[in-house]
Amino acid sequence: MGLKKRFVKVLVAVGGVFSTLPVATVYAQTTTSPYIPELRPEVPDFLKPIVERGLGLLYAIGWVVVIGAGIYGAIEWARGDSEKGRKVLGGAIIGAVILAILPMFIKWLLGG
Repeated sequence: MGLKKRFVKVLVAVGGVFSTLPVATVYAQTTTSPYIPELRPEVPDFLKPIVERGLGLLYAIGWVVVIGAGIYGAIEWARGDSEKGRKVLGGAIIGAVILAILPMFIKWLLGG
């Protein structure tokens, strides 16, 4: 497997992981326990800044990955490999749409 194919697969995998982490974290914080209905898991006060900074960093890295994939797809398309370039650009556009909607979705999950 060529280095380019590995690089694209790593970009897609990293983008997929980074895009699901904030949703999973918010889900874990907003669900109640089926055994004790009053129990709501919350992040301790001393960890809140770390979690917020970490999620912000993951969000920023997700945008860097999407932008990098877009640039890579445009370069591949310009070099004559239009099929590969179209696939990578399509994935970058879908990733950008997901990342653009993500803050609104998280706010909706939190009831804001």
